[in-house]
Amino acid sequence: MLTFKNMEGVTLSQLYKTYDEAFCDYPVNLGFDEAKLQSCLDRRGCENVHSYGAFEGDELVGFTSNAVRMLDGKLTGYDALTGVSIHHRRKGAGKGMMMASSEHFKDMGIDSYILEVIDTNESAYGLYKSCGFEFVRKFDCYSLAEKQDMEVSHDVRIVQPDDGMWKKLESFWDYSPSWQNNIDSVKTMKDSFLIAVAFENGEPVGYAACDKKSCGIAQIAVAKDKRRRGIGTSLLAFIGKNTPSKGMSIGNVDDRNISLAAFLKHYGFKMTLVLHELEKKL
Repeated sequence: MLTFKNMEGVTLSQLYKTYDEAFCDYPVNLGFDEAKLQSCLDRRGCENVHSYGAFEGDELVGFTSNAVRMLDGKLTGYDALTGVSIHHRRKGAGKGMMMASSEHFKDMGIDSYILEVIDTNESAYGLYKSCGFEFVRKFDCYSLAEKQDMEVSHDVRIVQPDDGMWKKLESFWDYSPSWQNNIDSVKTMKDSFLIAVAFENGEPVGYAACDKKSCGIAQIAVAKDKRRRGIGTSLLAFIGKNTPSKGMSIGNVDDRNISLAAFLKHYGFKMTLVLHELEKKL
């Protein structure tokens, strides 16, 4: 019989063992070892105090790793990663954990619980819908197999923005980033991110934030009145030259952002994955 309880006291090794059993047949190879799993959870702000597990006796057989942050001006709960061991499925583990998490957030006074799911993952999508989650928006993910040799034709510098500069950079957005790509996530992992800012007359006019090793882009944007001047191209060229990876990628692009999608496709990026952001009102 399964029990559902808070994951305080669960070790990374315990979590990884269950993750490995849960994601062995996942449609996308996440490529996590223990360190990469921890990095993923850290970037998203996950804490065991907000996370719930399914247990058979003392064995962790399922988990939902949750985080709490301010998002768009309100305290929000987020499910970063949920999995059930392949050996313990169809016993109600997923629904039990989601409902326990929902009650936890509701008790905290939180009225919004969000997550992302691969659009073709019908079993997960069905679980979340049965737990009260509804579609909010669609994200597209892109990758570029090999970087192009492009010219940096603008004044682009590596910067660690303060809160004032972040506020300025945020004004360049057409749509707010997903949870894992938002400013708090970048700040949390600031030592892992390269943040390149383009300047004109000493003022920021565009920027890009990417992983220093993989060149996985979390954010890229240009001031609305400075577009179509090659600033985005210079940013792409700069982060490409200053990261060691062969290619680059960008995840969770709001599919309404037609101009960014066109920009990426122009430089050879291919769409690799579609995610749906879902929300449960508590």
